[in-house]
Amino acid sequence: MPMIDLPYEELLHYQGRNPRPNDFDAYWDRALAEMKAVNPRVEIVPNSFSTPQVECFDLYFLRRQERPHSRTICSPTSHNHAAPGYSSVSRL
Repeated sequence: MPMIDLPYEELLHYQGRNPRPNDFDAYWDRALAEMKAVNPRVEIVPNSFSTPQVECFDLYFLRRQERPHSRTICSPTSHNHAAPGYSSVSRL
């Protein structure tokens, strides 16, 4: 059973600890426009770590303000069954 701090009726109207800022929509309009203005220049490079069961790749791209970002992505070589892929933390 979950622990709830407020009665159910109050939870229906609860806004959280940090109220929504007045410029919420304007902020997201700016953030999305900034994101769309960036050419991510995506590059996928085979990673030296791979096995017969798993293939790994390094994914490089630019984020907002053209900051570099990378991920290592690994997935099973056999897709005959439901098996998740894996993405590591950023190295840049």
